[in-house]
Amino acid sequence: MKPITSSIQTGKDNARLTGILFVLAGALGFSAKAVLVKLAFAAQADLDVITLMALRMGMALPFFVVIALFIKKTKNNAQFSKDTLVPVVVLGLLGYYLASYFDFWGLKFIPAGLERAILFTYPTIVVLLSALVYKTKLSGKTALALVISYSGIVLAFSSYAALSTAGNFDNLMTGSLLVFSAAISFAIFIIGSAKMIHKMGSIQFTAWSMIVACIATLIHFFVVNDINDIFVPGKVLFIAAILAIFSTVIPSFFIAAGIKRIGASTASIVNSTGPIITIILGYYLLDEHLALNQFIGIGLVITGAALVSRK
Repeated sequence: MKPITSSIQTGKDNARLTGILFVLAGALGFSAKAVLVKLAFAAQADLDVITLMALRMGMALPFFVVIALFIKKTKNNAQFSKDTLVPVVVLGLLGYYLASYFDFWGLKFIPAGLERAILFTYPTIVVLLSALVYKTKLSGKTALALVISYSGIVLAFSSYAALSTAGNFDNLMTGSLLVFSAAISFAIFIIGSAKMIHKMGSIQFTAWSMIVACIATLIHFFVVNDINDIFVPGKVLFIAAILAIFSTVIPSFFIAAGIKRIGASTASIVNSTGPIITIILGYYLLDEHLALNQFIGIGLVITGAALVSRK
């Protein structure tokens, strides 16, 4: 018979391994998003941003509704009230609608690898905004982490800029600014979501805020587009389905399940594989440029983000 302490340790090790695998699977799903978006735009030259978003969110919406209703029935967590309704709506619009819109729009102009590098600066933006809002001084270590992270962005950007013509460089700037706007929007969401996650639980909060974003995206689509625009080629529809299920619904809950088992700090380190995964997928599926400068730049971004995430 195995000693009790040995069995407990084995159980902890298994839970930790499961948690790491969950976070890695989530990171893979989220990292594939940028590549899938680029593939969809390549499959239909005149495909606009909001149509692709509407396809993605429309397919994802039923899953989030089922999850939200299931949690409501089985758990005695805080539901929508005067205190939770408005924050959830605002945060859902910021974190999953507006950030996604800027991100998808930016991907019209820049490679998937650069998009992921810029988007991954959101932890550093969280630190900067928190210092601004709460009027706290940045420590020397935090300042160094910010310098490291943004030096990485400059290096990664310069790697792509070196291959650009004058017209392409303008697109590179436009796309980079749009994706950076997405990172800012998501950082504000992160700052505001902590209190709501504590009140509602991470899965319930994620489900309801995603429902808000899905509805906002569909309203946006029907305001600016004709219903016939939703009829797209089969290849685009297939990509949108993968985007909805494997790069939206499943990774959201894989990450949450992983954090529950290994903690947010370890999960953030495992999740930092995301930009590397995107660069590799972009190289094989999109024939994107691959250079040493990109990996060094991404490495610096990840290092800076990991340092501030630990804090």
